[in-house]
Amino acid sequence: MIESQLKIVRGCRSVIRSKPSFRAIVLISLITVFFSAVDVKANGAGMFRRAYSLETSDPEAAIQSYRAALSQGLPANLRRAAVWKVYFLYKRNHYYIQAYRYGNSIGAGGSHQSEILRNALHRWGITSSDFETLVKAWSSPSSFPDTANRIIASRSRKAPVLAADLRRALELEGKGDMASRIIVRKPNSKTGNDPDLEQAEYYYSQGDLNGAEALLWKKSRSDDINSSARSRLLYLLGKIRSKQDRESEAIRFYRLAAGYATDSESRRMLALASYQLYRNGKKDAAYELIDQFPEPDEDRMRLYFLVVAVDAADNQNALRKLRSMEKEIRERVRLGQAGFLEKKALTLLK
Repeated sequence: MIESQLKIVRGCRSVIRSKPSFRAIVLISLITVFFSAVDVKANGAGMFRRAYSLETSDPEAAIQSYRAALSQGLPANLRRAAVWKVYFLYKRNHYYIQAYRYGNSIGAGGSHQSEILRNALHRWGITSSDFETLVKAWSSPSSFPDTANRIIASRSRKAPVLAADLRRALELEGKGDMASRIIVRKPNSKTGNDPDLEQAEYYYSQGDLNGAEALLWKKSRSDDINSSARSRLLYLLGKIRSKQDRESEAIRFYRLAAGYATDSESRRMLALASYQLYRNGKKDAAYELIDQFPEPDEDRMRLYFLVVAVDAADNQNALRKLRSMEKEIRERVRLGQAGFLEKKALTLLK
């Protein structure tokens, strides 16, 4: 292949040395097109190999790579394989709307399409009519979140799963702004899910701290917010401030959140907030949240309290207690059961 290409190049050079003619110009143009096509197909084949290697470890990246390979050009046999691999990756990873639409475009058999429909109805807790509505609405990205939220709120028996899958589907297409608009709008009586807090927590998980905070302040002015929701709201504001390296404000919000919780929940909330601060390297702020707590009975919580007291306050009493646990901690390390706290404790005991 390479040798034949070199012969074409040498022939091209001999033509160029002579006086350019219409025939020479056409020949050079054809050769340029030929090599461009070869390069494109070679790149497509490279993307195909990359996609194949990612199918198990990162199916989303595999889908994107197969689609890139198809757009760059592939030999007929690889093109057919890539088309069907995209289809089945959509299907296996719960991208049911993309799978169904893609299946229609490539002429997938009725049995495959019926299987997608059955799987979607089972996983999402919706009707076939709901699924058809979602498939049709997908082609109108700006209105799709409203359609999805309506179905999530009034029709779905598995609203959190449906919302999460639809967010992932939009994010796969690079439509993160649309994804952030999809939320669980039907509160769950068992977990106390609140639609606005659900959305704010999603914004936070995606790194949109400003969007999350704006929604939380709006929610705080609502008349229908109970103590549990207010506690959750304030706690999330504390997490936002912690992300922004504003520890003093974070601590204030955490304490306010705990004030709206029950006694046991309040202590658990502050301990969890303290641990998050400590893991982020903010040991002084972490200690400030729990320094007045009585020593807990639970083993790992007690270990955490001692570690923070030694690390942040050089508490000698806590250090003596930590030394009394050294043998047990080293045994956990030996058995491969040690986590962050055990390793941190041994570092302090040195």
